[in-house]
Amino acid sequence: MQGPKEAKTNEINHYLRPLVVELNQLYGSVVMFTAQCPSDALVCAALLLVACNIPAAYSNAVDYSGFVFSEWVHRTDAKNCCGAELWRMFSSNAQRNRLERENGVRWSELHDLVYFNLMECTVIDPIHNLYLRTAKMLIKKWRSSGLITDAHLAEMQLDANKLVLPEDYMPLGTKIGWDFPFMKANDISMAYLDEAHQSLEAFCRECEKLYKVPFLLPNIYPHLHLQETVLNFDPVYGYWLFSFERCNATSTSTVTSIQFDINAFLDSSEINFDIVKGNEPLPSSTLPLALKREISMDQSNYEYLLEYYCKTYNNQTLVYYCQADHSNNFVNNWIQIFESIDLLRQIYKSKTKNQRRSLMQALFETSDGRSIKPYAGQIQYLFVNTAVKSFASHASQHEALFPPRAGEGVEVNEVGFEDDSMTSILPVHIICYPVTVGKHLGLEGKVPICVISLPQKIYV
Repeated sequence: MQGPKEAKTNEINHYLRPLVVELNQLYGSVVMFTAQCPSDALVCAALLLVACNIPAAYSNAVDYSGFVFSEWVHRTDAKNCCGAELWRMFSSNAQRNRLERENGVRWSELHDLVYFNLMECTVIDPIHNLYLRTAKMLIKKWRSSGLITDAHLAEMQLDANKLVLPEDYMPLGTKIGWDFPFMKANDISMAYLDEAHQSLEAFCRECEKLYKVPFLLPNIYPHLHLQETVLNFDPVYGYWLFSFERCNATSTSTVTSIQFDINAFLDSSEINFDIVKGNEPLPSSTLPLALKREISMDQSNYEYLLEYYCKTYNNQTLVYYCQADHSNNFVNNWIQIFESIDLLRQIYKSKTKNQRRSLMQALFETSDGRSIKPYAGQIQYLFVNTAVKSFASHASQHEALFPPRAGEGVEVNEVGFEDDSMTSILPVHIICYPVTVGKHLGLEGKVPICVISLPQKIYV
């Protein structure tokens, strides 16, 4: 619909009415010409969801306070339709406004779609909901109350300028010191959905205590529906409105002789990382790898590789390549290095090739063996090793990288890396996320490294 002003309710309904008529016809099937069937074909279609921003979905004066999610009484589609029909029955604006306040609903032509559930299939765009509304609203509130000053913004900008951001992640084009005139988000991850929901609920409750009505705009209320939306419609990048601003890259396919299981691959980095060996299938878009000629592995690194194989395969009979004979299983010291790897369109490179794409994060067992924590590291080089068994023709190819790890804890680390060890050998399958790093002047004049994990881009 043409702007520049937001359309009124009756204008939106006038626009929707012919669309709804055709959608109902398509739901029942129609015979029409198609490119595949020039002599006509029977076509069926249905509207799956409506993605919109907050003003389009919640343009009424309802009290949106109360954020104890377990106490919410979820409205049914039947009750929503009943309130909408009641609203349509009245013609005066005063009566309709009263009904909007009482029932929280007004009539839309979409109510005439015979199959469409407006309660479950109206999706609040996560970008507008979380980033462009709530985040900006709070920044504005904190600025007006003096909690964030110009000096704070200038200091934040200095820290931001020091961040090393991967090439394919877009930084803000406008300075923080200019009062956050726009905020962007390149991705929202589905990871830890339950934890995110609990955190959002706690956030909403604290907002209710601190700011009261009318600061609690309708924007905050849908935060607690995001989990249900993701469960119903899968990851948010499938329906967020951000896709109208940027086009997703298209993935290409390469035929391989190895069957690839996308779910198993995605589970490798966080669920099955402790059983991944490094010879599991890679996505077809990753292959072929641009391998260089074979070279002999550095002696100290080879010792770590031998130790890695012994532990990974629980086989202490593996021996040093110099000690190999026809009765021994040995680990080959020849490797082929490659400069970059494309994992479902998330590209990682070696430190020597590209500083910014070499920073990554993976899960490891802590030094005391009691828990699992994420570690940040930098890829020194990527390599393929072929472990040969008793001079037989059978070979198992492993794709790995050699990243020294930073200390435990990914938010603030000491400058530098831990000493090289067996844990420096890391299968590419278990990389969790790319990271951005920057130096920050901390207490007592210390300059620690701040590490921020970034959403991993996945195109299947």
